[in-house]
Parts: sequence; C-alpha cells; structure tokens
Amino acid sequence: MSYAQYIINAANQYGIDPNIALAIAARETGGDDINAINMAPNGGLMQVTDYSANDYGVNDMYPDWQTDPQQNALAGMYILSQKIKEQGGDTWAGVRAYNGAGDAAQQYLQQVQANYNNLSKSSPFVYHADDAQGNPFMNIQAYIRQNNPNERLNVAGLLDMVSQRPSTKTIHDILQSPDYQRQLNYLPSATRDLLKPFAQQLQERRAALDKAELDNNSFVNKVGIGTRAINMINHSNNIDNRNTYASFAKQLGVNVNPGVDQFVSGAGLLNSRIKQEQAEKAYTDAIDNMEWQKELADKENALTQRKIDMVNTLYGGVNG
Repeated sequence: MSYAQYIINAANQYGIDPNIALAIAARETGGDDINAINMAPNGGLMQVTDYSANDYGVNDMYPDWQTDPQQNALAGMYILSQKIKEQGGDTWAGVRAYNGAGDAAQQYLQQVQANYNNLSKSSPFVYHADDAQGNPFMNIQAYIRQNNPNERLNVAGLLDMVSQRPSTKTIHDILQSPDYQRQLNYLPSATRDLLKPFAQQLQERRAALDKAELDNNSFVNKVGIGTRAINMINHSNNIDNRNTYASFAKQLGVNVNPGVDQFVSGAGLLNSRIKQEQAEKAYTDAIDNMEWQKELADKENALTQRKIDMVNTLYGGVNG
C-alpha cells in the first residue's frame, strides 16, 4: 500500500478530510509535493514528535509509529483530531496547532492550505502503487472526497424541504371567484342568450389562469425542493446522508443526483485498477497465444508442404 493510501485511510478513520491530511503530509515530508511524501526520520510521514506521542498517549495506541507508516499515519491523524477538538472543532485552527503557535505556525497553516487548494481544485491526486520489490507499476488519478461516518443527518434541512409546498387557492378565494354562468341566470332571457358566449369565454379564461398559476406554483415548489436537496448534498461528507437527501427529494417529486460517486475509496480504486490490469494482461496473453498458435500452424503447414514437395520430387525421380 502506498504512503498516501495509509494517510487517506487514517484520515477517514478519524473523520478528517483526506485532502487536509495529504496536504499536511506534503508540508511535513514531501516538500509540498504530494507525490514526494515519505517515511522521513524523526517523525515519519506525519513528523510526529516524541512530545506529542507522549502527551496524547500515542505510544500505547500505536507503539510502532516511528517505523510503521500505517501506524504513523494513524498517530498523526489521531493527534490532529485532538488538536481540532482543543480548538473548539475549528479544523484549520487545529491544523495550525498541529505545528505549534506563533508566526511560524501561521506560515505553516498557509502553506498547508495552499497544498490543500492545489490538491482539491487544481489537479487530481495521483495514487502510486508499488510491487513487492518497491517498483512502481501503476498510477491512478482521482479526486478525493471525504466520507465522514460521524456526520449527523441534516434533519432541519429535510423539514425545510417538506415545507416547500405549492400555494393553492383557499376556500375564501374559491367562494369569492365569480361564476359567470350562474350570474347570467339573474338576467332577462334575451340578454342571457346574448352574453352566454362571453360568459363561457370568461369562465374558460379563468380556468386557464388558475391552471397556469397552479403549474407555476408547482414549478417553484420543485425548484425549492431541488435547490435545498442539492445544497444539502453538496455540503454533506457522508454517503448515506447524501443518498437520504436524494431519496427524500425523490419522494417529493424531484430527482437529484446524490453525488456518491464523488467519494473515492483508495482500496476500491486499486482493486478496480488491478482487475483492469488483469483483464488487459489476459487479453494480451490471449492475443499472444493466438499468434503463437498461428505461428505453430504456419510451421506445421510449411512442414507438411515440404513433405509433399519431397514426395513429389521422389516420385518424379522414380518415374524418370
């Protein structure tokens, strides 16, 4: 498993945005290059200090953090999660505290944020996978999105979505609406017959206006539901919550994309890539085998033809 994957897995375990974790690791050991993250001496991937390890009980939780990259990543993410809690849940304040305090820590924070922006917005992260001998054999590009298992469902947002109901005519409105056909009954017969076509037109026009108003209200209602659902999905870092928001909107008559494909599982990507590599290898092997079989058949045909030629030559010599 690559160093980056250890960091991503550790970040997800502690509910931290993997991009932030990678941005920190790049600052700590990669020279601000995500692809250069390494198990550097005196702290490893996340440059965990002995002081922090002792202060936060990391030595008991991850005793091999100094030499094992997986434990080092977990130790770093655990310490970061504690720093964030100490800062009242402010993630970036926690990142700054991960380095220390003062001007140096502020400069550290700014560089981590720059790494984060470059990673999140400019270009996809590149997974590097190595074989048992440490030789790279595949690169996978993907945008990373956090799946935070501890994120709470936005119940208030769901209730707000339900509140987006189309406005309809009240009983008072209906009673106040003129019934042109009925009003004709109070007129003399000749006048009633003269005005009847106009009353019909007015009645039809009012019905058309009522339908247009209803359609418009329904459209506005759906826009409101869709807007709220999409906003909740875009602000969610939990796959199940995203699906819930999309499913709820669908029950209210609006289909929105839950966006769950924006979350990337490193293990899933690697497995998919490995399967792709295996399929490509199987295809290549099949082509090679076909070419080999063809070459064997050509040789057998050539040998058979040579035997026939020899027989013909021998037969011709005997007859001669």
